[in-house]
Amino acid sequence: MIEKNKIFRNYKANIAYGGNYSADTLILNNRIFQSRSEGIFAIECGFSWIKHNDIYDNSDGIVCFDSCNHISNNQIRENQRSGIICSGSSFPKIEENQIFGNNQTGVTVRDNSKIKILENKLYSNFY
Repeated sequence: MIEKNKIFRNYKANIAYGGNYSADTLILNNRIFQSRSEGIFAIECGFSWIKHNDIYDNSDGIVCFDSCNHISNNQIRENQRSGIICSGSSFPKIEENQIFGNNQTGVTVRDNSKIKILENKLYSNFY
């Protein structure tokens, strides 16, 4: 569980997690900002929750690679590239987020990823 932290100005991802023991990870109520890379980087994760975070001014907000994340009720804003990127074989559920002001896309889906997007507010992203 990663809860109620202020995580900022890291050279690589502010939070990076994955692998065999990453299932049931909860990232909750954090301020995650000013990373030169990702705000949150999830690689080969089992089911995990990313909820109620303020994620801003990173290179990318959240990157999921071969992961099954439930991303909900976050404010993902003003990142240099994308708000959320899903790549590899990711199967996230993205719901009730505010994704705005990112310099490229709000949500990018690549490779074999299949996502479920419900009740988000996406606005003022470049693409």
